[in-house]
Formats: sequence, C-alpha cells, structure tokens
Amino acid sequence: MGKSGISRARPIAGDIKLAEGFLSKIEPFIWRNTLDYTVVEDLQNWLRHYPIPKDYLGFDVKLGAFGIRHVEIITHILNYLEEVRNLSLRTQNTSNALIELENSEWISEGKANDLISCYYAWRRIEHRLQYQRDNQTHKLPKLELDFEKFSYLMGYRSSFEFKKILHELQQFTKNSASHPILNEMVSKKANINSTSVTLPQDPEFILEWISQLGFKNEKFIQKTIQAWLSGSVAATSSERARTYLIRLLPKMLLEIAKADFPDAAFAAFQDIISSLPAGVQIFALLENNPTLVGLLSNILVKAPRLTEILRYNTYLLDDLLENQFFHKLPDKTLVAKIIQDEIKNVSIERALDLIRKRNRSWQFQADVHLLEAISEAHEIAYFRSIIASECLRQIVN
Repeated sequence: MGKSGISRARPIAGDIKLAEGFLSKIEPFIWRNTLDYTVVEDLQNWLRHYPIPKDYLGFDVKLGAFGIRHVEIITHILNYLEEVRNLSLRTQNTSNALIELENSEWISEGKANDLISCYYAWRRIEHRLQYQRDNQTHKLPKLELDFEKFSYLMGYRSSFEFKKILHELQQFTKNSASHPILNEMVSKKANINSTSVTLPQDPEFILEWISQLGFKNEKFIQKTIQAWLSGSVAATSSERARTYLIRLLPKMLLEIAKADFPDAAFAAFQDIISSLPAGVQIFALLENNPTLVGLLSNILVKAPRLTEILRYNTYLLDDLLENQFFHKLPDKTLVAKIIQDEIKNVSIERALDLIRKRNRSWQFQADVHLLEAISEAHEIAYFRSIIASECLRQIVN
C-alpha cells in the first residue's frame, strides 16, 4: 500500500492498540517534514484519464475521468504540498481535508463544498452499483438494457436522463477541481489513450490501468509485464529492446483489450514474445508503425487460428518486415521461380523443409490479406491453389 492509501488508514477491527501503534511508528514515513517530489510524481500518475466509453456504457465512476479518484488524488496532492507546514491537513477524511485546504487558501472559496458535493454524488452512484451487483465494482453497466435498469434504480426516468446527469456531474467535477498546479499536471498526465503514452513506473498504477482496460487476470498481466521489463526473456534481454517495448505496450494493450476475451489474447501475445529469440527489430518495427500494431492486435483479437500459428512459428513475424508482404499477391510464375531459387543445389531433406516453410509464409500472407481486406477473396483463393499446385509440383520433380 502506498503513502496515499496508508495516510487514510485507520483501525476498524482486531487489536486496535496494536494497529494504532503501527500507524504511529510509520508516521514519519507518511507525514514527512520536507517535500519529496518522487511522491508527487507517483501521485501525478493517478491523474491519467481513461477514455470515456460511448454513452457512458461501462464507465468507471472511480477511475474514469473526473470521477471519485480524481477528487481524492487532487486532495492528496494539495495535502502533501501543504501538510509539511500545516498539521491540520493530516486527516483521513476527504471532506475534512478539502475544508482545511480551503481554509489554508490552497483552493478558492466555495470550491471545497463543490468538490465534496461531487465526491458524494459519485460515491452515491458507486454504492448503488455495488448494492445492485453485490460485489466491489465501480463500472456502470456495459449493455444498454442493463444501463436502463440501473438508471431506474438511481431514480431517473430513462437512461438518457441519467447519462445527461453523468455528463453534467463530470463537467462540474472538472470545473470544481480546476487549480493552476493540478491543471498543469493533468495536461501532462491526462488521456491514457494517447499513442505517446508510455508505461508508468508505479506497479500499482499499472495494475489499476490493466483492470480498467477490462482484463480479469490483471495481477498475472502486471507480473508478466514486470518480468519483460526486467529482461527475463530473450526478447527483452537487451536494454534497447526494453526501451522499445515500454513505448509499444500501451498501444498493444489498448488494442488487445478490444477482444471478446482479452486475457486469452494477451496470453497469446505473451507466448509470441516468449518465443522470440530477440525482440529489438520487431519491437522497433511495431513501435514506429502504428498500422502494424493494429495488424498484430487484429490477429490476436479476431483470428484465433492465425494466432495459434504465430505462437508456434514466430519466424513468420519476420515477413512483416518485407515491403512486398502487403503488396499484390505473387502470380503462378513468380511462385514457381521463388521455390526453384530457394531449393536449388540443396539436399532433398533441406528442399522439403524450405518448401514447407515457404508454404507457411505464403499461407500467413494470404490469411493477413483476407483479415485486413488487402486482396479480394477470390484472389486469395486462387493464390492458395497456386501455392498448393506449385509446392506439390516441385516436391514431385
């Protein structure tokens, strides 16, 4: 648990005196006498905003833009900037902290009550969600029918009316939370959907982000990412490969999260990375070519059979480096010439291996052309028949 979490901790059960003693002993770590800007940087990471789903379907009232977390974090940041001089700000209650911030003139007059009003409004929605589902959730229903039912539970006559209230609450929270220091932080950290975003160093934030994207096994994914970044697999053993991967991962995860079963898609991506003998070239290619990121993500998300092929034949990724891969499919003459050139002056066993490998490469190309609608279906079917006939002809000859 980080500083922001422990600063609000209080004993509620068990040995109360023991718990109070523990909190007293770690007080110098939580409430410091001088500013530690690394803590401010860690807190800033929480100001990153997740993209707002269409019509608020699946919106996270806790982690979503200008929701519960935003009010809590701006309170923590301003508290931390002032608490080294003002002991009255060392409080576990968000509402009391906001009032003290207003009294200390860190926020303008009237802003405390506005933020408290926003905070309670978001919390009310959160509590109704948890009451309805009987679990620790923060996300609004993803299906329109379920959203309509929840709107009734919230006391509104329609989902349209509730969505209008959500938008107004979000804007009111944004305006109420406006602050010169915080606005600059938000401008740097907001919009987690940006392609320029790199992974934060804070493991806790990575975990929350993965969960927000819709993955169920977020702890496993976080550990896998941390293992990659520590260089524990061949593909990430070099510092340069890890640098590319850090910039690539946010884009890949955002795309993989669109799958019907994102955890399965990530597992396939993990297998591919684990199978790579080196990752620099592929990571660099993907990082600098957003269309290829989309292509690989489409394969993981939409084509389970093709994903399975890649898992066991990662050399096929090298084909993406060739410009002609995305051009017009080769005709019968070119197919025959390529096979003949590759198997010239080699043993029969080696020739069979080369033909088998070339067949897989062409089939992969055909699958990608079909998936991405690069070529027409009848052209791809004809290309496959050419591959079969020419490979068989060369084997017989």
